[in-house]
Amino acid sequence: MATRANVFRFTNPSTIEIAYNHNDGYPEHLGATLKREFTDNTQVADLIGGGNWSYINDDGEVDYYKERPTVIQDDDMTELLFRLANETQSADYAYMWNGEEWFTYKVSTKERFVREVAEDLQFDIDTSDFMKEDYQRKWKKFITENKKKTNKIKVKFLNEGVVNEEEKEDIDSMDDLELNSDYYEAIGDVRDTAMWNSATDLAKEYGFKSYQDYYDKAYDNPDEEINHEHYQEEFLPVARENAEIDLKILDRAVSEFLKYYNITFDIDLKKIFYTEAKDDFGSWQ
Repeated sequence: MATRANVFRFTNPSTIEIAYNHNDGYPEHLGATLKREFTDNTQVADLIGGGNWSYINDDGEVDYYKERPTVIQDDDMTELLFRLANETQSADYAYMWNGEEWFTYKVSTKERFVREVAEDLQFDIDTSDFMKEDYQRKWKKFITENKKKTNKIKVKFLNEGVVNEEEKEDIDSMDDLELNSDYYEAIGDVRDTAMWNSATDLAKEYGFKSYQDYYDKAYDNPDEEINHEHYQEEFLPVARENAEIDLKILDRAVSEFLKYYNITFDIDLKKIFYTEAKDDFGSWQ
């Protein structure tokens, strides 16, 4: 199966360009090639500006299949990074160019990815190029506080201290919940199951035995009717539109999350899981 990766850079303090790499995105190949062959702003801008690609060989030659990269914008740096995390969740690895060097990330949860990117930007980014001082202050506030919203829920601990004893993340506010890595992993399971089932059904309509068979065909045969463009522009939009949350998977995800943290909420957690997973269909690739 392909090792997927996103390669991104800031073009200004509120804009990120993202290119998708489909094959061999692991650090030993793609990471090493980026560090060896793309070493200045012009080279990186040309690389990402060319759009999505299937593969980069050892000499830095790129097999593009989409002419334009994905561009995300937000004046709020925190929101911008979470939008970046949404775009990156379906990848295995991500690579950031900060104007001077490459940073490598193993994609796991949104919260962890945002924290790691934020830390690298805070300490390593060249602020004279494209990070204004007021944005740097926002970063510092985000990293040190991680609390920007008004709390609107109450959390009741059934067994005080059990969270810290087992080295789990504390949850005592809505902010904590939304920054919790297990929370996003659970929602990701609900989303991925819904999208995988939808994609499987759609692949069978195209005459394939499974979604994986369709996916491999689309990326291994760029000159045929079922190709990269068909997957991105025809297949994915329909799969996302047809996706439905599996209520059994939803119930299990909520139940296991509550059991793991041994807490109850004064909110409808199932509704939140459902809404978050459904809203995240658009990030699934």
